[in-house]
Amino acid sequence: MKKLLKRRVLMTLSLCLIILTGCKKPNLNKVAGGTWNPNFAAPIGYADFDVHDLLAAKDVNDVITFDSLTGEMALSYRGEIASISAQSVLQLNNYTEQVSLLPTDLGVITTPSYSGNQVSSNNTSINFPVNNGAQLNQVTLESGNLNISVNTSYKHNFTLNFTFLDISINGATANKTISLNYTGNVPQNVSSTLDLANAICDFTANGTATNSLRVSVDATIQGTGQSIIGNENFDLSFQLDNLKFANATGYFGQPNLIAGSDSVLLKIFSNATSGIFSLINPKLNFTIENSFGIPITMDITNLKSINTQNGNTVNLINPNLSNLSINTPAVMGNTAITNIAELNNGNTTNMDQLVTQTPKYLSYTINAQANPLGNTPPLNFITKNSKLVVKADLKLPLEGYAYDFKLNDTLPFKFNQNLDIIESVLIRLNATNGFPIDFIAKASFVDSNLVEQFYILGDNTTNGTTIIQGAPVDNTGKVTSKTNKITDINLNKTQISKLKNVSKIIIYAEAATTNAPNQDVTIFDYYKLSLKLGIQTVLKQDF
Repeated sequence: MKKLLKRRVLMTLSLCLIILTGCKKPNLNKVAGGTWNPNFAAPIGYADFDVHDLLAAKDVNDVITFDSLTGEMALSYRGEIASISAQSVLQLNNYTEQVSLLPTDLGVITTPSYSGNQVSSNNTSINFPVNNGAQLNQVTLESGNLNISVNTSYKHNFTLNFTFLDISINGATANKTISLNYTGNVPQNVSSTLDLANAICDFTANGTATNSLRVSVDATIQGTGQSIIGNENFDLSFQLDNLKFANATGYFGQPNLIAGSDSVLLKIFSNATSGIFSLINPKLNFTIENSFGIPITMDITNLKSINTQNGNTVNLINPNLSNLSINTPAVMGNTAITNIAELNNGNTTNMDQLVTQTPKYLSYTINAQANPLGNTPPLNFITKNSKLVVKADLKLPLEGYAYDFKLNDTLPFKFNQNLDIIESVLIRLNATNGFPIDFIAKASFVDSNLVEQFYILGDNTTNGTTIIQGAPVDNTGKVTSKTNKITDINLNKTQISKLKNVSKIIIYAEAATTNAPNQDVTIFDYYKLSLKLGIQTVLKQDF
């Protein structure tokens, strides 16, 4: 909050300078004879800023909240910090099953010439492997293919009818018929594809197995008068590929669902380069949304804030984020919510150190395991849209103190007006501060190569000028009265002449709460900062 408040004030000051340098030159044709005093003073503008104006959130995940009864303010950083999709839990990989039928399987014998017909029936299965030791019961497929290939060196005709006993398509058992016609060449090869879109697959082999699909092969051999030597091959290939499930039940093993580290940018510190910032009552909540029908335990570890300027970290000490039991929905398609007990000063030893030393990131590591007790009832279930989502909500009530809080920002600047007739310029800032925050600032005007042209409100050897002091507070941290200060900024002719070289303004600022670090302050929504801006321009007498 301090950073954003200070930045808006300084940007307002910069805007004044832009307004100044963008003014149209006087219409000299309208100046009549006689005495003329080329010294003009005029108000530029007046504005009141409250907390809502100064801290309007740009990101929907960064919410500013106010207590409806007291007006006390808090920042709330909300966001999804981890997510795992259904496809990461259950993978249906491509798989090929090879089956060879012997002459005895086909019901044929060795003979120098065969002209008869022979029918045989054989049962086989596709034993479909699944990652993580998963055991499939039933899968409804969104899409996929079952490719069937036949290769034989028999010099005879065949009609093959494949019945996939455990695959149902549109309410009927799936089947496929393939014919091979001998034309004088061997080996004979033929392929066909069964579209598995919307197919329901029972992988239990009618309750006798897992990960298995039974196949019945009815083969009819039609003799062509050629011989049967007895060493001919008859090879079948069943290839499952591009399988995508709509939903599935079974046991999906014990995969490590989430393993990794990530971080959340605390945007309140985006431009901070140093300083001590202490909020005395931060609160951190985790919410887990689970639409997997799978028992899950989770660990949230390595929770810390990181200062990217110097690498300093603050590790949060909380023993209650291990072996968290995640709620499971009772019905496929539903979502179960698990709210983890809030982390606060009461249960986390050093919670109040979370946002000291201007951290930029909140970092964490999340690990989750499915089926921690192994294969126990009830069956797991999953849909293609199932997710495990971890969300964090960091609430920062603005109670505490800040000091030596240094920030900088760069604003674009362009000047293309004729200022040959201007002798000097005075900008007056009349500020009335109802916030318990001191603001010190200076600005460097630089060219496109960042070469300094001139400073205002200070120079490269000073910290800057106090724009306004923080309002005094009582022993509860609440403002008791407002402060007021008038700041005059003179631009001399040398500075004015350099304005055309300026392409950027670098603003350096330092903020501190009233009496920091000896006094905690609280921010309320009725605090205001009022700015009155005026300009006095002195024109050259001999233009």
